[in-house]
Amino acid sequence: MSELYTKFVNIIRKHRLLPRKGSLIAGVSGGVDSMVLLDLLRKYQKERATPFDLIAAHINHMTREGLSDNDQKLVEKYCQKHSIPIKVRKVDVPKKARESNQSFEMVARNIRYDFFGELAGDGRIATAHTLDDHIETILHRILKGTGLKGLSGIQYKAGNVIHPLRFATKQKLYDYAGENDIDFNEDHTNYENHCERNVLRNTIIPKIQKEINPGYRDAIHRLSQIARESDDFLTQSAQEKLLKIITKSSSWYQILAIEKLKSLHPALIKKIIYLACRQLRPYVALEFSSFAQILEQLSRKNEGQIINLGSGLSANFDRDCLVIFDKELQNWDEKRIEIGEDYQTDSFTLKIEPAKNSWNKDTDHNVEFIDRDKIDGKLAIRHWQSGDKFQPVNFGHTKKLSDLFIDEKIGKFRKHQIPILVDNNNIIWVCGLRLSDRYKIDKNTSNIVKLEYYER
Repeated sequence: MSELYTKFVNIIRKHRLLPRKGSLIAGVSGGVDSMVLLDLLRKYQKERATPFDLIAAHINHMTREGLSDNDQKLVEKYCQKHSIPIKVRKVDVPKKARESNQSFEMVARNIRYDFFGELAGDGRIATAHTLDDHIETILHRILKGTGLKGLSGIQYKAGNVIHPLRFATKQKLYDYAGENDIDFNEDHTNYENHCERNVLRNTIIPKIQKEINPGYRDAIHRLSQIARESDDFLTQSAQEKLLKIITKSSSWYQILAIEKLKSLHPALIKKIIYLACRQLRPYVALEFSSFAQILEQLSRKNEGQIINLGSGLSANFDRDCLVIFDKELQNWDEKRIEIGEDYQTDSFTLKIEPAKNSWNKDTDHNVEFIDRDKIDGKLAIRHWQSGDKFQPVNFGHTKKLSDLFIDEKIGKFRKHQIPILVDNNNIIWVCGLRLSDRYKIDKNTSNIVKLEYYER
């Protein structure tokens, strides 16, 4: 048994990389890295009699003047020989890159992982990242700007994606392929300096190895281990603090207590904000400038200030709170709504249904009952509008919604998200806050409608 396979098995066991059952999607391009990965996984599955389903996944990028078709044929030939199921998707990546005004590499990566994710479902995805990829990634992040998490490089396992070859150099894979007669294709564009990673790989790293440190791999790998351990400790500390600092949360916002946040070290503050953002968008990437702006505003407490964090997220300083929210989930479509119909968005659920004549009303403003016969025309839900006013239940006069929001301490970020239930002429319910006095149940009521509103 080869040394590479033995180390491969040890890494799988140590890091518990492979599923005991379900699908394992192996991303296979036809290059030496992924062809060796597929061969190692095939041997492991056969020799260990493991019950997971190995499936090869290949994206034909429609590039290199038809050479990408050769990659597809190579992978299909190997899979046919060893009875491995294969899924292929053909995508004109250059065209999509031009249309989206993004780099070829970014578009190709997104297409690959979307495809792998569709196939994997609840299973896992294996990619052929090597030790050299790990080192290149860290160097590239250093040069572009990164933090502790970025310095950690490529982990053996990240979510449902595994990198079981991260321990091996590229040369070891060439040696294994030669010893085991594994065919592979070389992508000549890897040797052209048309992108930043290739400049690193072909120009800068050889100079580092020759003129600065022949053992650069070990040195950078040690740095990544130190960074990962430090980041793990910081993350654990931040998670504990976050539980005490968050005052309210939903699927689209997180509210943090400013005074508690300000008392912490800047490194902890940044990690807490990052974790709060991750709860809204698991794959969010925040720029250093975003953290800098928040730290600056924390010291100034510039109320009402909204900071664009990128990735669809924003931060709002509101009274004694820092609110992080998803701008996309904040928006929803206004529409007509019928009694007996539910309206669901990514941020809330609204139910309107007939109720029994016997009813109990508690102090929960998320559930209200109204007199159906007092409804004028059709029901609809809409956003708050400047100048809106109504008379809340048991309130002696009309009240502007803007004043109601102030009284209820509703932040600026939530005003346009809270649905307003209306009929043809009047506001019936500011959902979750106050019911209009005009529609309340009285002694003459015979038809009752139940209203329910829940944030998600």
